[in-house]
Amino acid sequence: PYFMLRGSNNLSYAARHNEGFGVLLIKIDKFDELCRQFDAYVMENVQVKIGSYIQSVVRAEDTVARLEDGTFGVLLLGVGPKGVLETAARVNKKVKKKIIRYNEQRFSVTVSIGAAAPVLKLYSSFEMILRQVRAEPADYPHVATPPRVAGSSGGSYRPLDALTRDFALVPLPDTR
Repeated sequence: PYFMLRGSNNLSYAARHNEGFGVLLIKIDKFDELCRQFDAYVMENVQVKIGSYIQSVVRAEDTVARLEDGTFGVLLLGVGPKGVLETAARVNKKVKKKIIRYNEQRFSVTVSIGAAAPVLKLYSSFEMILRQVRAEPADYPHVATPPRVAGSSGGSYRPLDALTRDFALVPLPDTR
């Protein structure tokens, strides 16, 4: 609810003031598999850590929220396609390089990131933008290259807006 309200308000502000606006949807890869492997307490702590990693690489004025188990959203006001891509790359890099420790176990996680820096006049609501960001590759049959491009060491990136082609398909840089 808060994320949706904030997203709608940011979209309205960006349209009125002709500013950039971006959205990231960040999903922990293989989240269901991790939930079967570790108990709820561990997975809650993993999500808290991932949320703190995301918060550490965005600006103070950006909004970060956990939308559901294993999924986070980021609202970026005043940012164009390049800034959205740079933020997605920073999130990906930060999460990839972190090792999560629990008792004697150590493991790493990767994330998949859906991103949008929409042409505001084409979208009448924040819900439309969020549906675009949540879309899976099968939702883009007219795009020759699949919208989800896997990173070489986990994680992936979707185009900023495949339907209006605001941004080309680009894999996140390898951060090894």
